[in-house]
Amino acid sequence: MSFLMDVGETLAGLGREVEVDPSTSTLAVESDLPEEPRLLVLVRQETRAVTFYAVHPREVPAERVAEVAELVVRATASELTVAVELDLDRRTVSARAGLELLGTELDGADLEQLLAVLVIEVESVARCYGPAVDAVVAGELSPAGAAAAARSARQEERFDEAREALAEAEEALRAAQRGAGEGG
Repeated sequence: MSFLMDVGETLAGLGREVEVDPSTSTLAVESDLPEEPRLLVLVRQETRAVTFYAVHPREVPAERVAEVAELVVRATASELTVAVELDLDRRTVSARAGLELLGTELDGADLEQLLAVLVIEVESVARCYGPAVDAVVAGELSPAGAAAAARSARQEERFDEAREALAEAEEALRAAQRGAGEGG
């Protein structure tokens, strides 16, 4: 099976609707983002590389390109796993995350974990920086202010994830303690 199909099947296994285009080695993957119904996924068979793109749904007006470019530079400087980029020709902003596995073979579970992380991260950055792009375009926030707001939103998402994981761990511990109490 081709790497393109492996990636498509893995993403479908994550509960995402996937459309495969073998002629362009791309996938259109169902997104959890409210205004972006699909993620674009570029797969390069030769290097076993996968790149996810969440493209902001609105074009940047020509008169706001410089401000949005500053926001993009600030965003990418503070993000560790996802780049925020501005296509100057199309005037579109996207969140991009990628992985190259050249020479590395992964079992299905490991590939699934890596791809799931990429999807979660690219969607998180798109979700948090999308409103920042809109605020800069509307003239509501400076690039610095918008970047700070987006970073804050990303931190809050991470804290929410940590709180949820902690609550689940505490519940599992209580269940184990109840089970031990009933058995003893």
